[in-house]
Amino acid sequence: MKDKVSSKVHFLQLWVQIFSQIVTIVAAIAVGVWGVYSTIYVKKEKEVTDYTLQELKQKTTQTPHIQAKVEPVVKKGTNGLVLLTVKITLSNLGTKESRITLDDNSLALIPVDFSAGKPVFQEPINIISSRYAGNLHRVPLQFVDIGAGENYELTYAYGMNTKGTYLIHFLALNGTKPPEGDLLIAHGIPYKYSVGADEYVIVK
Repeated sequence: MKDKVSSKVHFLQLWVQIFSQIVTIVAAIAVGVWGVYSTIYVKKEKEVTDYTLQELKQKTTQTPHIQAKVEPVVKKGTNGLVLLTVKITLSNLGTKESRITLDDNSLALIPVDFSAGKPVFQEPINIISSRYAGNLHRVPLQFVDIGAGENYELTYAYGMNTKGTYLIHFLALNGTKPPEGDLLIAHGIPYKYSVGADEYVIVK
């Protein structure tokens, strides 16, 4: 009788130990799974939060960002003239529309000589008026409005009969006012932001 009782007690203790080990293993697995899940969830949650904050910042702090690209092409014209075409591409990489003002000083063709290897710039030639003037139904204005993410192309043509090296200088106001604090940099002198690009061309 005692042997039977002792055997049952031993068997019960064995099962208790096995059950305890199983519970321990299951708990360890659960902790590991929870740790991995928590790490991935927190990382994803942070990425979503950062993206949301960045998108909100872009929507609440809209600013234009204009870039200009000058592309000259030299072709043989008629009557001994050389035809210089200048394509200017304006790109708005910002999040807000911007107005580019094309005044009389926006585009110039500048003859360049060289002295001791350094450029000597001569009197500029204004070629802003060499753009097609349109007609009564479509008259180009002295400004262009470029929306966020949009491009705008301007094409100019100029007939030349003098060979040499020329600088194509584009510089136009982009309609963005500088912060008041920036006036300290210019010693209080008012100024406006501009967009521009330069390109050299050789006429042979």
